[in-house]
Amino acid sequence: LDWLIGQSPAMRRVRAQVRLATAQPECVVIVGNEGVGRETIARTIHAERMRAQAETRGSGSAMLIPLSCAVVDVESLQSTIESLVKQLAELEGADKSVLLLLEVDSLDMESQSALLGFLQIAEIGLQTLATSRSSLLELAKQDRFRPDLAYHLSTLELLIPPLVDRLEDVLL
Repeated sequence: LDWLIGQSPAMRRVRAQVRLATAQPECVVIVGNEGVGRETIARTIHAERMRAQAETRGSGSAMLIPLSCAVVDVESLQSTIESLVKQLAELEGADKSVLLLLEVDSLDMESQSALLGFLQIAEIGLQTLATSRSSLLELAKQDRFRPDLAYHLSTLELLIPPLVDRLEDVLL
């Protein structure tokens, strides 16, 4: 986590949350403005989880499968999901795969329904990491995101503050 630069209380909190996220196999959503490093944090969490698994179990080979939600419509999401289900079925005995949902808040309601149905297929054994510009739980309160999907994805929500909110870190 050395690349997370800053000594402000907000950045110390972010580092602590990232450490917590790496220690738990839960769904994580990373929330913040453009340019705060949401995708990099998600990839760091995945890499640290794999490193920890390799140390404890001798294996840590779960695939990270990125999906850019900003560029998919419901048809392409469904075809991607079908392809992913086929790939995962062929990987018997492999560690759980991790779906990285980039900009998940940009999905329309129909795509959110398709994604939720896919994530509820228990035998797939898929974990998720997601990035979002806004809290999914707040978007759900505003009827702009499915509440059931928001709760599913937001087991742990990491709020990444912009640099303007932590001016003491500017010199670093």
